[in-house]
Amino acid sequence: MRNGRSSPNSAATAAERAIEEQKKAKERAELAQQIAQEEKKIRAKTIQYVDKALGAISRITFQMGVSSLPHQKMLRAIEILGTGVAPIIRKELVATAGPV
Repeated sequence: MRNGRSSPNSAATAAERAIEEQKKAKERAELAQQIAQEEKKIRAKTIQYVDKALGAISRITFQMGVSSLPHQKMLRAIEILGTGVAPIIRKELVATAGPV
């Protein structure tokens, strides 16, 4: 940079960095989508396996050590179990075994 102006090389480098960042962002988005798809497959297979192996799922118990997590993280984990995990299990069980 001379006289308050950027050189053509620095502008090109900035543009190249911006393009590279866009590519990385696109790759991260694609990877996140693949992970979400795989997670759905794994979840469905796990529920089907447990349902077949045990005959049926009637109750799931989670045990969390209260001394190992800060209170806010414990509350967040409970919230995720109630709003994320439980509805998925209910939905999968209804699809495979009828109303729970």
